[in-house]
Amino acid sequence: MLFRLAVCLGLFVGHAAVGKADFIVDVQDSQIAPGGLGFVDVLISSPTDTTLSGFSLLFQISTSPAGGVLEFRDTPQQSDSERTYAGMDYSYVFLGKTQSGGFGADRTAGNARSLTASDFATENVALAANTPYLLARLELQHVAPVGETGGATYQVSLVNDPGFNQVGSSMGIDYGLSSSGTITAAAVPEPSAAMLFGLLGAGLALARRRPTA
Repeated sequence: MLFRLAVCLGLFVGHAAVGKADFIVDVQDSQIAPGGLGFVDVLISSPTDTTLSGFSLLFQISTSPAGGVLEFRDTPQQSDSERTYAGMDYSYVFLGKTQSGGFGADRTAGNARSLTASDFATENVALAANTPYLLARLELQHVAPVGETGGATYQVSLVNDPGFNQVGSSMGIDYGLSSSGTITAAAVPEPSAAMLFGLLGAGLALARRRPTA
């Protein structure tokens, strides 16, 4: 995890304030094949038990000094598959409690490197303390220039004016901090090639350990 971004949010039950908690948003590092497709996961957690009912977050991808271009996939390809995701490490934050038509993953008009991700639940959803939840899975596409062989890196940043909501409260959180996760465009070795490299490495190690006559 490349960054941790804390946001203070007033908690309400009905109209009574009961305390405050920090949301921590983490953009995960990821890898994509040159000229290929991939994704990056965004997680949310809190150091204390809290609730959440909705979010709207703006993300942006940096350019690369190597000349390649990383974009968010166009709206029809942005999947809402995270809404049913329940992995061993984390589950979708609104799993089983999403509003019909509440999901959004829309590229900014005229800018394929900017995207707003949003979703809303039917009720306040409990977040257990220090437990990571999947907040969004952002689908990516890499456009490799002629002659690029990989190794380019990009930053996926959470930029200004995101917000979090709770049912029964008009309070939202806006902030202008920018943090990022690293996406590397590099070819992944084929399994056979990786195995060959491993065997060669083992052979060299044995050769070094062989006693001399």
